[in-house]
Amino acid sequence: MPEQIQFALDPELGIAPETLIAAWNEHAPTSDLGQLAASAKAVPAFDPTAILIVLNAAVAVASGVLTSLLTDLLKEKYLPHKPEIIEIHQPDGQKIVIIKKK
Repeated sequence: MPEQIQFALDPELGIAPETLIAAWNEHAPTSDLGQLAASAKAVPAFDPTAILIVLNAAVAVASGVLTSLLTDLLKEKYLPHKPEIIEIHQPDGQKIVIIKKK
């Protein structure tokens, strides 16, 4: 079943969410799996400076695969190294993936 995954971008990455959203949505291998969009939700309580973006998966793909594709895209286009990934599982079943600079 397709799912929605929230990604929290650490501002220290130095990447505007709009830039990452456009890169994902314009890249056929990733956009075929789902569309990234800005989140209307409030900032996450664990880091008030983090910026939330949401991946609406178009197909049922393991969230680890989607996270890996996103971190690969970040490394390929914007960062010298893969970022640090922290997963937080919410009581309601939602997952937030925090993407931090190493």
